Amino acid sequence: MKPLTCYAVAALAVSVAIPAIQAAPSCTNGDFAGVYGMQAPGTILSAPGFPAGFLGPFNRVGRVASDGKGNISVTNTASYNGNIIVESYTGTYSIAADCTLDVVALVGIPIGPGGSLVKVPFEFRGALADGGDSAAVLLCGVGAPCIVPTGNVIRVLLTRNGNNQRQCTNRDLSGAFQLDMSGTVVSGPLPGPFARDGRLLLDDNGSFTGTALVNYSGASLHAETIAGSYAVDSLCNVSLTWSDGTLHTWTGTLTDKGNGANLIVSETGVVIAGTLRQQKAGGGSN
Repeated sequence: MKPLTCYAVAALAVSVAIPAIQAAPSCTNGDFAGVYGMQAPGTILSAPGFPAGFLGPFNRVGRVASDGKGNISVTNTASYNGNIIVESYTGTYSIAADCTLDVVALVGIPIGPGGSLVKVPFEFRGALADGGDSAAVLLCGVGAPCIVPTGNVIRVLLTRNGNNQRQCTNRDLSGAFQLDMSGTVVSGPLPGPFARDGRLLLDDNGSFTGTALVNYSGASLHAETIAGSYAVDSLCNVSLTWSDGTLHTWTGTLTDKGNGANLIVSETGVVIAGTLRQQKAGGGSN
């Protein structure tokens, strides 16, 4: 009986050592519902009809509202190589059982010498995560199979806000926040890659202060002190303004129930975007 006992113990040990395989999720259109903060970083290298000055680094930050039934509406601020455009458009989406996501949006893009907006369908494909709280999709050509869009590398990152049952106010963005921004200065005394990291303290009365370390193209690294005003509208859109002799404006939308926000610098000549993440008490061990 001893060998049988040993075999039983060994079999039990193996069964304990092998982790249980989790069942694959089963998603529907209803898993993608609510208000999402959007960031869409990338590069437009070539595009038919685009003004030459609009080609280059790109970012789009804004608000995506999904009805959970296959329809979305979008409002955002976009920077095309430092040319700022406020956009509003609609689209449709479908989610497969394996949680892959397909979005077709009718986006107004700048065409012709004056950059007039023309509605053009674009398709994005990717997947949901975190129970529908986040999504990541990549721009591709419309239709199946998804083809590479010539001259464009753009991905879209979505984070559900969670404040979907009530109107937002300044109180939904208050406290201490980590600030992280990066991108490109297209025109100015120090053009090139850009990064800003620091901390902002926002009260719930519309004022903020902060400090950050800023790097312009590796040629100028300095600390900056920031103080200004901010506002959160009823749709959870955010605007921050401050001045260092030049007026600066950052716009975006809340994410994660006000624990964060997506931001874009809505100023001509730069393609810079980033996030606010609320600082919370740590859970470090002793």
